[in-house]
Amino acid sequence: MAPHATSPDASLPRKYWGEVRAPAEPLPNELLCAILKYAFVSARTEISGSDGYRRSGRLLKRVHYIPEETPIDTIWTATDNLANPFLFPRNVACVSAHWRTIAESLPMLWTRIVLCVDSRPTPFSAVRAALEHSKDLPLDIIVSRRPGMFVDADPDEYERCRAVIELLKPHIHRCRNMTFDVIHSSSFPSISDDFHGAACHMKTLKLKCRINDGTRPGGPACTPAHNAEPFFAQRLEEIIMDGRNFAHACVKIPKFAASLHLAKSLEIYDFTPNPTVPGDDAFKLWDFVSVLSKMRLEALTLTRVYFPFSLADVPNPEPCFGATTLTLDTLAGDFTTQILDSSDFANLHITRCPVSGVAFDTYARNMTLCEIPAFEDMCVFLACWNGQHLEVIDCPAFDDRALAGLAAGNQARGVRELHIRDCTRYRMEMLRTVVTALNERAVQYFHDYLEAEGWDDPPLALETLKVTGRGPVGTEEDICWLRGHTDDFTWTAIQEGEA
Repeated sequence: MAPHATSPDASLPRKYWGEVRAPAEPLPNELLCAILKYAFVSARTEISGSDGYRRSGRLLKRVHYIPEETPIDTIWTATDNLANPFLFPRNVACVSAHWRTIAESLPMLWTRIVLCVDSRPTPFSAVRAALEHSKDLPLDIIVSRRPGMFVDADPDEYERCRAVIELLKPHIHRCRNMTFDVIHSSSFPSISDDFHGAACHMKTLKLKCRINDGTRPGGPACTPAHNAEPFFAQRLEEIIMDGRNFAHACVKIPKFAASLHLAKSLEIYDFTPNPTVPGDDAFKLWDFVSVLSKMRLEALTLTRVYFPFSLADVPNPEPCFGATTLTLDTLAGDFTTQILDSSDFANLHITRCPVSGVAFDTYARNMTLCEIPAFEDMCVFLACWNGQHLEVIDCPAFDDRALAGLAAGNQARGVRELHIRDCTRYRMEMLRTVVTALNERAVQYFHDYLEAEGWDDPPLALETLKVTGRGPVGTEEDICWLRGHTDDFTWTAIQEGEA
């Protein structure tokens, strides 16, 4: 081995050492820098323009050897295997002492820091080194477990995560993207007590877990800092967070809630106030809607969430919010009703939520209903829906009454696309009644136009009708009739018990 070469990175498993080869002669420093910087660009994915990323992009474009057409607005490739021991830049840093020295002199190479918090945690020495090598550049932090290590219980995860949080606290202001993907919600940092100051670079904050422990954010070892600057992140665009962390942060740090005005995607999950957790009931539904009203949301997802409210305490004027896509999953009935009554949206996805209480006009161009239970009465809800595209998936509540509501609906133009999948509790006779009603509505809607143009053939309302998966018994006559009264009819339904 050449004099400049040394053993591979000792933090790698020994079984990999034999695969590492150093070059016979050291490359000139300038050429090696060029290679490593180009490798950095190759390890990233181009994105659409964003001021936060353009600053680092300009740094790359000043390097003369990078082609002009090389994308400068980039992020770390999301499909990388984060558990790979040769994840960039470790693959180049372990070639030789010379390569490692040059790599350590290039801060941009070290801006992605992956920490495993399972039974084989990432050595803190490697994390401290990356924090040092990255200088003051924005960071992408991923705290997670290796694939296959989310199944077994891990009582030590909390302590490992607390140690990681303490290590990262001084660098929160540098974080551009932060992800925690762990088993327990108690392993998360507390937004209100662990984060402080301005996170001017932060674009995404994702706190994901498999088990909600129902304890206060940060757990028992989290101690609030006194006289610390409140945390805020005015450039946050994507947020995934447990409801307890979000609620406590909004109550304790009004500046944080006010800083979310640029958020485009918000996903809140797993929260019902726990009377044993101080402050759990301080954040009300109207507080939540007020926070949402200041955002520019493209997508809002609420899963197993409940913020307490009283109709006697509705503010005047009543707050409302808008989102391009609203997704509701496993919510309480009264909460579902209030959220729908307080929002405007173009796309609506409802899964396992009560809808019987929704007796007001609902405007959603595209609506998907999934797994609505049989005891729900969807008749009024569908009669009040005004939209064009409806997909119903595995809904026991989608029965003849639901179809009657759809037939009696007040849609001006009527439904254009209807896809029914894995629904068995309605009759084909009633489906034909709906198609007839929609077609009659279309004739009424286009009456003046048809007369002016002298058209004799009445228009067909449904451009697409699909019945797939498990379905009701349909005769050849039913299928032929539906095919003749819709523009495009697909029937691949099978009955219960058929192979």
